Amino acid sequence: MNIEIANRLVELRKKSGLSQEELADKLGLSRQAVSKWERAEASPDTDNLICLAKLYNVSLDDLLKTDIPVDDIIREQKEKTEEEKVKHDNVSISSKGIHISSKEGDEIHISKEGGIHIDDSDGEHVHIGPEQTEEIIEDRTKHYVALGIITSSLFLLTVVAYLVIGFTVNTPWTYGSSNSGWAVGWLVFFINPIVSAFIEMIRYKRMHRFPIVSGVVATYLSLGMLLGLWHPTWIIFFAIPLFYIVAKPIDQAIKAKEDKKKPKIEKDVVSEVKE
Repeated sequence: MNIEIANRLVELRKKSGLSQEELADKLGLSRQAVSKWERAEASPDTDNLICLAKLYNVSLDDLLKTDIPVDDIIREQKEKTEEEKVKHDNVSISSKGIHISSKEGDEIHISKEGGIHIDDSDGEHVHIGPEQTEEIIEDRTKHYVALGIITSSLFLLTVVAYLVIGFTVNTPWTYGSSNSGWAVGWLVFFINPIVSAFIEMIRYKRMHRFPIVSGVVATYLSLGMLLGLWHPTWIIFFAIPLFYIVAKPIDQAIKAKEDKKKPKIEKDVVSEVKE
């Protein structure tokens, strides 16, 4: 884009009382994209030109009208293309990743551990982190190894506990069986899934991971088989939907708080690249 049209875009924007941020928001682009148009560093595509013309209530002819000869426009475009070819004159590739710096002060660093980090010469920073860094992978590996050890140990303990209860407890409970240890002892097998899910809930800080269904069923069966309280303890099953009603907004609040701590990713990075 030549400087005459770029200046016209600036004039029309200001006449409409819009800032670069406000115009970018209306077009669904980033402020940097608008800034590059107005510095004649990039040209709007056809769709954006149509939107600009409608937004400023002018025709495309008025928007793109210029007194500069065609030959000058072509020569300017060629020069700009050549400049772009040598713009990133410092490129380094190593085991740490790829680092690119331009004469204008733009810097891009790409690495497996750190993701993509961009420092714009205008002072803008964009960071797109990898979904999983080595640290996260290592942390998760340790977690699942520890969880595996805990669940395996709990399973062996519950088997032993069941056998001990079965062989030693023969008191006729309310359940009505003479060998009541074998009849009610299997309730200990609820311990493993409940403990495992509880650990996951603590780790990920998400209430919905709590094994509310297993907990309610285990509680109801224990009260019924050990104490004969089948009624009215069935009412505790209403705790399941109530739990999820309460857990959902709490989990959403926790997630929102965590998202605020994460580096912001500009949604219009792709648009900028296209420009």
